Amino acid sequence: MNSQVEISSSIGQAAPVSTGLKVISAKTADIYKKNLDGVTFYEAAIGKNWDLSKPTALDFVAVIERKFARNNKYHGFFLPTSQHMAPKTLSEYIGQKIDFDEMVDAFVQNACTVANEPGRGTLSLGHLVLVHYRTANDEIDTGRFLVVLVGKKGGYDFDADLQPIDLTSINTSDLRHAAMFDLTLFNETFPNNDGDAYLKFIAKNSKSDFFKEAFGCGDYVPNKNSVQQINTAILDFLDDPAIPPQRRVQIIEKVTTYLSNAAKSQKAVSIVQVGQIINNSLPVGSEKIGGFEKFVNLGSYTISELFQPTRPAAATLKSVDINDPAGIFKCSINIQAIGYSNSDEKPVIVDDDLKFITIPLTPQASTILKQILGEKIIINEALPHQVVI
Repeated sequence: MNSQVEISSSIGQAAPVSTGLKVISAKTADIYKKNLDGVTFYEAAIGKNWDLSKPTALDFVAVIERKFARNNKYHGFFLPTSQHMAPKTLSEYIGQKIDFDEMVDAFVQNACTVANEPGRGTLSLGHLVLVHYRTANDEIDTGRFLVVLVGKKGGYDFDADLQPIDLTSINTSDLRHAAMFDLTLFNETFPNNDGDAYLKFIAKNSKSDFFKEAFGCGDYVPNKNSVQQINTAILDFLDDPAIPPQRRVQIIEKVTTYLSNAAKSQKAVSIVQVGQIINNSLPVGSEKIGGFEKFVNLGSYTISELFQPTRPAAATLKSVDINDPAGIFKCSINIQAIGYSNSDEKPVIVDDDLKFITIPLTPQASTILKQILGEKIIINEALPHQVVI
């Protein structure tokens, strides 16, 4: 094992996202294309362990952790029946049956195997950086295993031993893919998978599925899609006359608050957790209590077992977008503000056939519209200062 170094340096003018970490080991693999007798295939050269007396590995971890914090991620587990090499190799490493070098060899060789699969086509590859690190002052923390594919720089970025000159020599701006395995959570929960997700994955400057498949991250749905699908499932599930309209609005508001809080704290959520929020808000004795998860599983919804919403995505459930296909107008309205003409204290009114909507105007907006449209603007006499669109 290489010596361990605690993060204390900063990157440029920005402090690292993660402080108090120790890098256990780090290596670079150069995946390159080779041609032999007219046949093109991919091979890899694995460098020596990084010199951890330099801050490069620590700075690199901080940069990548920042990218994980700021980007949408796939979250997930390995299936208990998975035949992929990743869970087996991680288990052997945690159990000290293999060392870091052997683990790196296994992951890199599998990457080459996947890259050379028939029909894969030409890949835009680069340097594969593999790092094991953990919390500095937590001796029982097994740590995290980070695998990052970055593009190659035009110049001289690694030496003959595939050691980085410094952080600037690693092309982190051209991050293709990155996988982060929380070894502590993996060791505690696999294969039962009854805790937090131990696998995170981000795809940046590459559309290829090669990396996902190489490291067992290929079966997860993007967060954005999961949020859209969970929103659709919730609305479909609540579309039941047995649930009063006001109760539906309350449920949507509570789910939105839950997703927004998860987005704020950058935590993943599950279908089960969303179902619990709905259960707690359904009318007492409702036959739908405890049925959301089954409803989703039996439906045609595509939702990751765990997903992380963004703040904008979390807010979409409680609003309805109104727009013209031609792009002439567009607006978004909170569903709490909308009601039929006999609704109490609802500022936005829809007609009984749900074909038109009446939106209140401020005096300033009325003045501007009069200046533009003249005095022939159609005013709804029943609702002063309102215009029908």
